[in-house]
Amino acid sequence: MLYARTIASTGFKATATATARRAHHPPLGLITRTLLLSHHQQRHSIHTTHTTNNNDSNQHDPISLHDRGIHPSSTTLSLLASKSIRPYFYFIDIHGQVFLQDTTPKNFTSCYKDPKFLNFFMTRIRANTTGYFGDEYAWQSPCAKEINFVEAADTPVVFHGLINNEHLVWAGNLQTPFQPDKLSVSLSTGRIYHPLPPIMVQPCSSDKDGNPLPLLGLLKSSLVLTEFATLLDHESFTWQVNREYQ
Repeated sequence: MLYARTIASTGFKATATATARRAHHPPLGLITRTLLLSHHQQRHSIHTTHTTNNNDSNQHDPISLHDRGIHPSSTTLSLLASKSIRPYFYFIDIHGQVFLQDTTPKNFTSCYKDPKFLNFFMTRIRANTTGYFGDEYAWQSPCAKEINFVEAADTPVVFHGLINNEHLVWAGNLQTPFQPDKLSVSLSTGRIYHPLPPIMVQPCSSDKDGNPLPLLGLLKSSLVLTEFATLLDHESFTWQVNREYQ
């Protein structure tokens, strides 16, 4: 995911999962069952991660830095100004809503809604390797002489829609293929994640120190409730794929 740098691995054991994914996402005893219309059943491991995000204690409505009274250093702001770099500060909540940090209150009426802006902003998000505000803002979305520093309540990419059971919607109205066999669940929050859109993988593959980042994005809670809730139980996720076979 675009996953906060505070994510910690819980360790893993050997599975049939591809090595590249196994290195980031330890397997869980839960099973994803993918049921095809041909009645052929395939089983895949559903992975698990353990988050240590500071906002985990307030899972339902994590609070932004600005709303906690934490503001950018004036010294660093002056340094950026001397280099003709214009910084802006954003917050992405667990519903995928994007706000300027100083927006109050942060709700549906005050978030950005223009699909073109959201598509541009989100596809440029990557790890904050600028050397500025790295402890507070794990992400950036650069644009020419501007640096948009991004704080995410969980992951910057949040999938908020599902089209024809085949494509997840993210950013404004961008789509990526839905891969139910590659879902992950957090042990500490119970939130469910999906691999990032391919366009996001390369720029977000490591943090400022070169450490690999899990390449996952959060599934919006309302999406989970409306599309997947009846398919989930304490030990499995069952998905019916709309696919024709000759």
